[in-house]
Amino acid sequence: MGAELGVLSNYSLYDPTIKQDSTNLFSLHSATHEDGRPASVFIHEDDGSGSRTFAENEVKLLRRLRHPHIVKYMSSTPPADEGPVQLVVEFVQPLESIETNVHSMEIGVGLRCITAALQF
Repeated sequence: MGAELGVLSNYSLYDPTIKQDSTNLFSLHSATHEDGRPASVFIHEDDGSGSRTFAENEVKLLRRLRHPHIVKYMSSTPPADEGPVQLVVEFVQPLESIETNVHSMEIGVGLRCITAALQF
C-alpha cells in the first residue's frame, strides 16, 4: 500500500495492524520513512460521531508531551485539514502482537516505565 498525500508523502504505508472501529479511535499502520526509518501511523477517519475533535485533541496532547517513556511524536496533519486525522510516531506495535513468552523482568521494567510516564 503506497503513501497518501500530505503528512504521509515521505512514508510507505502498510496494511493496518489494528482497524478503526467502535472500540478503536484510530487504525494503526506500520510505515517506513523514505530514509529507511521505521514509524507507525495512526489514522482516524471521521465517522460523523463527533470523534474527530477527540482525535485532534489526542494529537495536540501528544505533540506537547516530551518524555522518554511516552511515544515520540514525529508529524501529523494540521487540525483544520479536511480528511482523516493522521499521526506519525516512532515505531510501536500492539502488545497482542508480541510473543506471550515474556520474562517477568521485562514485565517489571515495562510497568516501571508506565508508572514513570503516569507520574509525569
